[in-house]
Amino acid sequence: PVGAINDSASKLYPFKYKTANQPLATGLNMMIAIDTNVYFATGDANAATKQGLVNMGYANTQPYAFVTTDEFQLITHEVMTASQAASCAECHPNASAAQMKLVTEIGYGLKGAQSVICSQCHNAKKPSSYDRMHSRHVDNVKADCSWCHKFSRPERGLTMPK
Repeated sequence: PVGAINDSASKLYPFKYKTANQPLATGLNMMIAIDTNVYFATGDANAATKQGLVNMGYANTQPYAFVTTDEFQLITHEVMTASQAASCAECHPNASAAQMKLVTEIGYGLKGAQSVICSQCHNAKKPSSYDRMHSRHVDNVKADCSWCHKFSRPERGLTMPK
């Protein structure tokens, strides 16, 4: 997760931070892929490590040590296809959503008060749902993100409304 809101090459991906104690083949300076069948059947990390070495083509006598690792792990299992995915608002209904703080941490907030932003083009009125409002402005009007936000997406071919 090293992208930025103003970086047109950046994309949103679901990930989680993970830390673990994992076996490292000390003589090879290589992580060992434990045999999860052995581990889940027995709970024995050493037996799973030795079988993992065999699975990788090494002798089960290869010396190893457990080391602490950390990573940003891409969440790809049990993720629905785009056509079956939940809408953004189902997981991220507002700036205080627990899953992702799109507004406060990533920068997708409005560049000003909603009443001021909307009055650029409209009389004062209560906006419809976020999904409908955003779709209408981006998909139909082709309004550039900078009309409402502090960033632009020129790669999308959007324009400033007239």
